[in-house]
Amino acid sequence: MWTGLELLFFFQDLRAGMPDLVTEIMRQISAVHTQYIIPALIIAFFFWFLDRKRAELLMFTYGISLLVSYYVKDFVKQPRPWDLDPSIEPDSHAKDHSGNKALPSGHTTAALASFGLLAVICKNPIIRIICVVLVLLIPFSRLYLGVHTPLDLITAIIIVVVVAYLNNKILPWSHENEKRRFYTLLGYLAFTVILTLATGLIGSHIYSNKIGGFCIGMMIGLILEERFVKYEPCEIPLERQLMLSIPGLVITALLFFAPYELIKNSGIVIGGFLCMIFVTLIYPYILKRYMIRDNANSE
Repeated sequence: MWTGLELLFFFQDLRAGMPDLVTEIMRQISAVHTQYIIPALIIAFFFWFLDRKRAELLMFTYGISLLVSYYVKDFVKQPRPWDLDPSIEPDSHAKDHSGNKALPSGHTTAALASFGLLAVICKNPIIRIICVVLVLLIPFSRLYLGVHTPLDLITAIIIVVVVAYLNNKILPWSHENEKRRFYTLLGYLAFTVILTLATGLIGSHIYSNKIGGFCIGMMIGLILEERFVKYEPCEIPLERQLMLSIPGLVITALLFFAPYELIKNSGIVIGGFLCMIFVTLIYPYILKRYMIRDNANSE
């Protein structure tokens, strides 16, 4: 089976001739914040202040794409490049932070499903340019560091395109009436739980699907929020959006990152769950209460 492994020798030689600073930049581009933290913050800001439906497409495409990606990774069990060919010498830091299964690339999946989709749905040209640059740089960094083959990247792209297409059909359809909406979210929740458990059964441990907690928290949060909170973003000045978003975004990052750092294996699953319960349910409730009180005080 073609993997494009031979291309990694070119990047291996390129990396050997580059200053250490360039390699460090590539490591940072591939770090946990670009794969999990920044996408979560973007989703949160969109959901709270800009457009719920676009935020929903973004969060579902990001979450479900990674959910499928991690399942495929554990199902296929494609070895890393250095296991396919011992003459491949990856960056040692990147190798230490990579698992033993390669296909598809989780970083490429996350980049295309978050920054790539954001470039499509966002109208701001500067944000679009930044997102396009990240979508190109993150997969490039995985090749440059020698931890993925071109086949791993191509598989990730296919997954995201299919998931984004299906979400773009299903989610607008779900909004046609409340009953359809409820059962659609319930269906997504069931799919998420099944795929999370299935990944755990075929993977190295029950928490193998790292994004499972994120997706489950997202679905439960949305179901409860649409039943009890019914939050809708208000048109307010950008300065006030930023003022209201800062505490929420800080808490979102801490909820995701702290368990990841403190609890081995299950930390990222727990953090993702807490993060999305906060993003979709708790902070919308706080914002709605604050805005109602603020409106009452201004009258």
